[in-house]
Amino acid sequence: MYGVYPKSNDYASSGASIIFNLSASNETIGKYDFRKELIKMQSIKTISGYVYSSSGINESSTDLLFSGSSLIYENGKLVMKLYRYPSDNTVLGPMQLDTQISQNESISKEIENLNVSGTKLTKNIVVVPINNKLVYVESIYQEYINENDSLPKLKKVVVASGNKMAIGDDLKSALTNLLSQAFNIEVEDPENEEALLESIIKANKNLKESTSNKDYEMMGKDIKQLQSLIDKLEQLQSQNTKDKENNNNTNTTINL
Repeated sequence: MYGVYPKSNDYASSGASIIFNLSASNETIGKYDFRKELIKMQSIKTISGYVYSSSGINESSTDLLFSGSSLIYENGKLVMKLYRYPSDNTVLGPMQLDTQISQNESISKEIENLNVSGTKLTKNIVVVPINNKLVYVESIYQEYINENDSLPKLKKVVVASGNKMAIGDDLKSALTNLLSQAFNIEVEDPENEEALLESIIKANKNLKESTSNKDYEMMGKDIKQLQSLIDKLEQLQSQNTKDKENNNNTNTTINL
C-alpha cells in the first residue's frame, strides 16, 4: 500500500473485489490519518472492498508501537472502523441497560404508563460509537394485540451514555434531554439560595457517578459545573450579607 505499485493493484486486475491487507505497520505521530487516506484511495483505485488490519497492541516492543488499527473501505467509503476502549470501561448489554432504565424512577414510570391493557411493548436497542464513546438508543414501540392490522408505533426513545440517561417522544427530543443533563444543570431561581444548594447537590451526584464510571471527560465537565454553581452561591451569600448590612445601617440612621 505504501509502495509505488501496491500488490493490491495486481489482485484487482485479476478480478478481486475484496482485498485483505494484514499489515505490520507501526504507529507514529500523524500516521493514522495518513494511513486512512491511503486505504481510502486504494479502495477507490481498485474498485473494491479494502480490509485493513494492523498488528495488535500486545505485539508492541520498546522500539515499535502497534495499535491494532482496523478499517474497511468500499470504493472510498468507510464502512467499518474498530474502536478501542480501555480495559476497565464498562460496555452495557441489553439486559444491563434495561436494569438501569428500571432503576430510573421517572423514565421507568413513563414506560410503564404505555403498558396498558390490550397492548404490548417491543424494544429495539442500537449502540452507536461516537468519538470513542458509546451511545445507547432504545426505541420503544406499542402495538394493539386485539387488532389484526395493528402495526407497532414508536412511543418513546431512551438514550444513554456514560452515567447519563434521558427519554423523549422521539430521538431528537431524547438527545436534547440527554445533552441538557450532560452539560448544564439549570437553576430554577438563581437568586434563591435553596435552589442553588439543590443544584450543587445534583452536580455533586453527577460528579460521583462520572467518577465511579471512570469517565474522565465527563468528570472534568461535572467539576466545572460544580465550581460554577459554588461561585454563584458565594456571590449570592456575599450580596445577601451586604444587603443586610445596608438595612441595618438604614435602620440605625432612622432610629437616631
